Amino acid sequence: MALVVQISTYEELKKIIAESGKEYDREQIEAAYRLAEEKHREQKRSSGEPYIIHPLSVAAILVGLGMDSQSVMAGLLHDVVEDTDCTLEDIQKQFGKEVALLIDGVTKLGKIPYSSREELPPLGGEGVRVTVHYYGERLAFKGVRFSLGTDPETGQDYLRKNNEDGSITEEGGVPCV
Repeated sequence: MALVVQISTYEELKKIIAESGKEYDREQIEAAYRLAEEKHREQKRSSGEPYIIHPLSVAAILVGLGMDSQSVMAGLLHDVVEDTDCTLEDIQKQFGKEVALLIDGVTKLGKIPYSSREELPPLGGEGVRVTVHYYGERLAFKGVRFSLGTDPETGQDYLRKNNEDGSITEEGGVPCV
């Protein structure tokens, strides 16, 4: 199954959600999208494209990784708190404490300087979800394309990088928990 890394519309995200076969709180996800779209309406990416493409892409990656509704909402809203007048308290009132905590965790994780996996702080509980969200955000930001694969010998799922020519790197996949 290929992860979709960049999408441009909410309609594309709705299709990805529908095709995932997983139950999502579509009403709350749409409310999160509406708020993100409203708050980012005047913002543009350096390419000149509407900024909303980035949070939509993060949300699509999180759906592709099988994350839950709160993670998808946090994916849509993660830059609203940093880039607009919306506060974590506003997010918590409208979407709940869990979404606000995920957004806060992603923001904090993004500010930790490290240069290797060994330097990452230990993560537990919500830290794992925050980390998946953070790396989903980084994938969308860089436009890197990955596929989910399964090692035929061990059955272990892993992420593998898709090359620019469309081929897939078979070696060096990152194991998925």
